Amino acid sequence: MLGVVTFGSPSKPRIFFIHGWPDSGEVFCEQVNFLQNQYHCVVITLPNHGGSIRSYKGADFPTIVQEVYEIIRTFRSQTTLPSFLIG
Repeated sequence: MLGVVTFGSPSKPRIFFIHGWPDSGEVFCEQVNFLQNQYHCVVITLPNHGGSIRSYKGADFPTIVQEVYEIIRTFRSQTTLPSFLIG
């Protein structure tokens, strides 16, 4: 299961942050602190990293990609403002 934490106002353009291996969403702390007044920052933490739920089931790549897609799709359906992906 993915971890999701948001910062800033949902009324702003959105930036999604996805970390690489072996980090967690915490790797983006400085960027989020700098950008959260101008953007709605959505930090996604992959399974078995950082504060996400520890699980061996559902931690395969196709499942992770599908979950990331669903999170982005859900957030994108809430606004017509631009969105960006960093990761």
